[in-house]
Amino acid sequence: MSDFLHHMFSQNLHVQPNAMGGHDFVNSQFQTVGHSEPNVFGGETFYNNNNQTIGYTQPNVLGGNDHFNASHEKMGHTQPNVFGGDTTYDTNFQTVSHSQPNMFGGHNYYDTNFQEFAHSTSAGGETKTIHFHPQELQQLHTDWQKQVTQLVPGDPLRHASQIHFPPLV
Repeated sequence: MSDFLHHMFSQNLHVQPNAMGGHDFVNSQFQTVGHSEPNVFGGETFYNNNNQTIGYTQPNVLGGNDHFNASHEKMGHTQPNVFGGDTTYDTNFQTVSHSQPNMFGGHNYYDTNFQEFAHSTSAGGETKTIHFHPQELQQLHTDWQKQVTQLVPGDPLRHASQIHFPPLV
């Protein structure tokens, strides 16, 4: 698991605009654990705290984003849902999660069993804090790995080690 995901599982993540037109991801100890920058595809490229690419997004025809890992393999996509948020799908078009706006100016994020695994709050503008629920998020990650490794041909251990969450921000 990348350092970026480790920070997601264990604490809050503050998202704030950066000078490059993307976002900085800062943990509760005010350490930058990653950042994003706009890319040529019209989406964002995500980097860990060592400035290594961990993935990127690009807009899709459904009004959401396609998500890719650093090896340019499609990991899933999002599209708007009836709740006013987005639904995230894996590469086999199976639902992974969905979001909906909340009263704090952010979104609540739910797994396929409608169990909330994170929620965001906004201080206004683009700055927001994502509050992760570690136990529920770990279960969602485990379920997604199982689902993808069962549906993807080849060595399941190789695939499981390459699976990363689509960016939630």
